[in-house]
Amino acid sequence: EPDQEQPWLRAVDRNRALWTANLSRTTVLEIDGEAVGYAMWAVVDGVATVVTLHVRPAHRRRGLGRVLLDLLSDDVVRSGHAVLALGVHRANPGRGLYESAGFTAAGSDGDYLLLRRGLAVS
Repeated sequence: EPDQEQPWLRAVDRNRALWTANLSRTTVLEIDGEAVGYAMWAVVDGVATVVTLHVRPAHRRRGLGRVLLDLLSDDVVRSGHAVLALGVHRANPGRGLYESAGFTAAGSDGDYLLLRRGLAVS
């Protein structure tokens, strides 16, 4: 989301604190020893929430985003949460990943769609 870089940079201190506090909830995907993507979740207002999901551009469109999302979802379930939420910019091409993974609309926040998906807790 290049057009979102400046707003993100303005919030870098808040983002750094969020990422530091949730490093144990981070999944890094490697192929042949090379990190090709990562995902992180946090508990926000009592709800497990995807903080970030990123696949390096050279590795996109191969299903790796879905792999990361599934791994992250498994971690969320192991932690006892039955719902996973996220916000995605309306123009983000990755939005299709979330919709195809069963996330449904739960509201909006400015240019961001808020999505949720129930998880099977055993």
